[in-house]
Amino acid sequence: MLVLVEYIIEEFSQPFKDPRDYRTPTKQKITNQDLFYMLIDESERTFKRGMIVTATVTRVLENVVFCKLDNGLDASIQKKDLEKTDEPLQDLIQQGHVITGRINEIRI
Repeated sequence: MLVLVEYIIEEFSQPFKDPRDYRTPTKQKITNQDLFYMLIDESERTFKRGMIVTATVTRVLENVVFCKLDNGLDASIQKKDLEKTDEPLQDLIQQGHVITGRINEIRI
């Protein structure tokens, strides 16, 4: 009965307070890298530098190709990273092409 009386007294002193502890905001200690992998639903083993991924070309410019990876991330390919060729990128790659490549860098 004593616990019930304490709840009643607390309700009268703070009528709109939420008694549940889990609703109290807490500080999360999470790194940017951990947050990144949680948001893309991947892990450091399944998405890392050196992995081969497929992407769909969304835009082709003079010196860069923009793509969308299968997991939803945006990617860019520089002309200098492609095979040495004198042809413009617009002649080699078109919007909508599905290409395969290796991850050189992940910017978080």
